[in-house]
Amino acid sequence: MDFNLNKTVQPARMPSKVTKQERTDEMSGIVDQFESMAFDVEDFEPSSNEPCVNFYSFIDKPESYLMFRQEYFLFEESLKTEQLGYPLGVTYDEILKEWLICDRNKNQIVRINMESELMNITEPSQFKNASAIVVYKEGQSVAVLTSEYRLRNFSIHIYNVKYQYRNCFASYTEKIYGMRNQMRGLAKSVGGNLLSLDLVYHGTKSLRVLKKNVGAKVFKLEGAVNPSFIATYRSTVAVSDLGVNRVSIFNLDDSDWKNAHFSVLKVISTVPTIPIDELANQSGFKFVAGMQFDMNGLLLIGDAKGHTIKVNV
Repeated sequence: MDFNLNKTVQPARMPSKVTKQERTDEMSGIVDQFESMAFDVEDFEPSSNEPCVNFYSFIDKPESYLMFRQEYFLFEESLKTEQLGYPLGVTYDEILKEWLICDRNKNQIVRINMESELMNITEPSQFKNASAIVVYKEGQSVAVLTSEYRLRNFSIHIYNVKYQYRNCFASYTEKIYGMRNQMRGLAKSVGGNLLSLDLVYHGTKSLRVLKKNVGAKVFKLEGAVNPSFIATYRSTVAVSDLGVNRVSIFNLDDSDWKNAHFSVLKVISTVPTIPIDELANQSGFKFVAGMQFDMNGLLLIGDAKGHTIKVNV
């Protein structure tokens, strides 16, 4: 939370007689402050990383195409009026029924409620250079990746959507997290920690696991060139690499922080020679982009240039 420490210091006054009512009010204030502190601790207790969406509901039979329907988007005119600067990260809260979108250029989060048909925007400059977002606690908060300057000095904030305030989860100013490089993507681990991708310019790219008030563990992504998107389901982690056009699937179990385990499960790659009319029936991509797991562990992968969305079992 942000506090204003620039308060005017008042001159000291002689103590006066305290009434019973004043003493009661003072104790009440102490209790309120204690409860507020307890609520702050609650902010850093995430829900699980198991999604609620079921991709099978979009498939009418085995080995068939995903079934989509075109509908009128209620907020099309509103978004035109607001003129989004550079929408980057996006997430959906299944309980709040809200889409939350990072607008990097306008330093804000756009909230779109699909039930109330309302759109809300956070205060300007509240989330500087926001580039990634993930639901932290369903129905309550999201984690947002921000940076003081473009591509450097990164921090992660927990934003309480209900009460509209934020707390810092980790920052480049705290040495225990080792956030010295450019970071991309944000996801939750099976152990309740946060994951992001380290983009070292001259060196091996890595997956960074951040545990609140403890520190970070770093796992190398051998052969990665430009890892950008990350998705998780239980101990399964998917990373899409825009530099080599592939998706790598890993196992990460950080339930026991001291003995966290990380290993490669499989790699989904392609060559850019697949004809566009054959791409839908092939396992590769033209330009792999974002991903999302469902409640069954199925991975939905977007192909930005191939104009396809595929489910990986």
